[in-house]
Amino acid sequence: MPQLSFIILTWNSEATIGESLASIRNKCGEESLDYEVFVIDNGSQDRTIDILEREMADMPVDFTQLSENHGTTKPRNMALKRATGDVICIMDSDAVLRDGRLSDIIDMLKSDESIGLLGAAAPFPGRRQAGFGKKVPHSIRQVRENPLDHTETALQRA
Repeated sequence: MPQLSFIILTWNSEATIGESLASIRNKCGEESLDYEVFVIDNGSQDRTIDILEREMADMPVDFTQLSENHGTTKPRNMALKRATGDVICIMDSDAVLRDGRLSDIIDMLKSDESIGLLGAAAPFPGRRQAGFGKKVPHSIRQVRENPLDHTETALQRA
């Protein structure tokens, strides 16, 4: 079973998806982490698919191409049902893994079962950095089995 499952939705993401996937491959490679990536394309009309095919060649990627844009909930739930990692990381197609260690996040989640959801810190120029997180009482198994039952979980400012 992989340690990490990444879920990424794309829609006309040619400008960003290559760097996003490369950051996953590089970060997991640096830390020797076992991972899988689920990419759901929402009917892109640009070169997103060509870039995905090139970037996915040396990565464990499960790719689904939808004929039209279904928004975010349905495609993410499609991937959540198939994800097998101990930790699930939902990323936007323009997100890039930078500083920090993924293994530290995995260790923190495993050592404190009251933590069920983490969010990235978002830097805003000239303003305080915003971080998000929530203690979630649901097990990942419950969320995987019935993702729509857990939409009440909201992110709060840390």
